[in-house]
Amino acid sequence: MRYLALDVAAIEKVAREEEVGMLVIGLPLTLAGDEGHQAERVRRFAEAARALGLPVELYDERHTSHEARLRGAKDLDAGAATVLLEDFLAQRTR
Repeated sequence: MRYLALDVAAIEKVAREEEVGMLVIGLPLTLAGDEGHQAERVRRFAEAARALGLPVELYDERHTSHEARLRGAKDLDAGAATVLLEDFLAQRTR
């Protein structure tokens, strides 16, 4: 729980500095679309992040790493985050 509080505090600092209006958090589902242990951890983090007063959206992150690899991302995590956010924003405009 202590690390969760530190993580949320770090997110709060960045969110304030960058004038973030929403948190979009990748939800790691299995290929079948089920939630496992990691998804439970992400849900706990998202719930804690709600204390920041920002809207929090969980978004299915399946296949984002694969897509980032196909795009030639040098940093796979950053590439997957880019894919996730692009897909999230595209879904909102439909």
